[in-house]
Amino acid sequence: MIRETIFEIVFYNKYVVKAAKGWRRILKVLENWAPHLMLCDIMMPVMSGYAFHEAMQKDKSLLVIPFVYLTAETEENLVRKCLNDGADDFLSKPFKTSKLLEVIKTEIDR
Repeated sequence: MIRETIFEIVFYNKYVVKAAKGWRRILKVLENWAPHLMLCDIMMPVMSGYAFHEAMQKDKSLLVIPFVYLTAETEENLVRKCLNDGADDFLSKPFKTSKLLEVIKTEIDR
């Protein structure tokens, strides 16, 4: 439900958006499309967002894509850990639509 809501918010703000459920589908989408930004939840079934980000970092063609974590986790120092691991930004759920769009614009402009 959250993925669909984010998709709609981003789409209706004039961005080209593709969404995929699960890391295998994400990798399939990335075979034929180079996004300007990747939004990824930390908690995903089978492969965590951490593991997915690590896999992306091993592919030189994917290294240039800004990577933003989304999560409802509240672990202390989580933001620092994610940024130290190479993420470009981090959004804690729940977040405001304006904050999501601000992060997207900032990362794409960068």
